[in-house]
Amino acid sequence: VSLAQHKAEVLCCSWSPDGAHIASASQDKTIKVWSTNMYTLVSTLYHDDWVNCSSWSPDGLFIASASSGHVVKVWDAKSFSLVTTLISHTDQVLCCCWSKDGAFLASSSYDKTLKVWEISRFALVSTLSSHTGQVRCCSWSPDGAYILSASQDHTLKVWTANTFALVATLKSHTNCLVTRWIKNCVFFMGFYNKSLGSNNIYTRGHSCFTHFKG
Repeated sequence: VSLAQHKAEVLCCSWSPDGAHIASASQDKTIKVWSTNMYTLVSTLYHDDWVNCSSWSPDGLFIASASSGHVVKVWDAKSFSLVTTLISHTDQVLCCCWSKDGAFLASSSYDKTLKVWEISRFALVSTLSSHTGQVRCCSWSPDGAYILSASQDHTLKVWTANTFALVATLKSHTNCLVTRWIKNCVFFMGFYNKSLGSNNIYTRGHSCFTHFKG
């Protein structure tokens, strides 16, 4: 199946928790929501700039979208109406991701920060600013205890989700682009070195991280 309604490059897509819909984010400044029943377009949501990321909340009630227009938008996933616009970043927002319980949303940006929002109040609760380069990606650990950020500064940083304290800085990469947690103690990081891709895996022990390169 090929879904071909966007007018520019598609940068991200995400499944609804029940698998009934897909949200695709594009440089054409839109998010398109597709039904997976007949793979038909059911709604188009609009930003003022490129949409770099789309992410469904774990309960399926919201869609969050990160934009080059420096904002994160939160949409009602039933009516597809705009719920709120989260404004605090000062440069392009590249990624947004939900906590396991859907209570918080994290966003990462060219402005070198990771921001955490409380969804019940749609309020900014913390700005994490230890990176020295663009923060290209973020993700929550499956147990909800940690937030991971990947940066152009060649590092991954691990933060506690309750106090937002920095607990680890993982180095030795050339350009961190993608982060994934595997279970509760291992995560995957992808990066590009010139024209080649590489994979790195770290395992989390009691207080340290061990690095494996693949």
